Amino acid sequence: MSERGAACEIADEARFGRLAAAARIFTRAEAATQLAELHEAVRREEEFQDDPRAAEIETRQASFEKWRLIDRWTRDCPYRDRARARRSDLWREALERFRPLRDCELIDWLALQVEVAANIEKGAADTRPRDPSPTWLATLDYVANRKRKALAVLHWARAAEEDGAPRALDHER
Repeated sequence: MSERGAACEIADEARFGRLAAAARIFTRAEAATQLAELHEAVRREEEFQDDPRAAEIETRQASFEKWRLIDRWTRDCPYRDRARARRSDLWREALERFRPLRDCELIDWLALQVEVAANIEKGAADTRPRDPSPTWLATLDYVANRKRKALAVLHWARAAEEDGAPRALDHER
């Protein structure tokens, strides 16, 4: 292993330790309530996206709320990757951990990570940058970025509505 690889592993371990220590421990009832709340947010977002009459602000708010809840769930459910397992197997396990959230976009992203890791293991070159971090940290970063994007789009939609600009959803449908 290179010096850079060892340094990255040490930094990842330190970050993992900080974030895992901050995770909240839930009772089964609290965990079930949190998951039900998340399922409702996913359902609401899909409902707004499928309704051409839905207000853009409501649609964007539903998207942000969904990613906020996914981010919270991900932060509160840390896990360690198995040592010496193939990267594609680790991503498959991550996919199974997150599948109960029922969010199609997150599941698609995780499935892509499985596919890319499997292709790399077969020797196929992939020019896309890959995060070598543990799967929980990489997923946490993805979810946090999606939450930030959803918030930025929500702010944009609110500002556009105040300025009387055309709705972005009019162009997306």
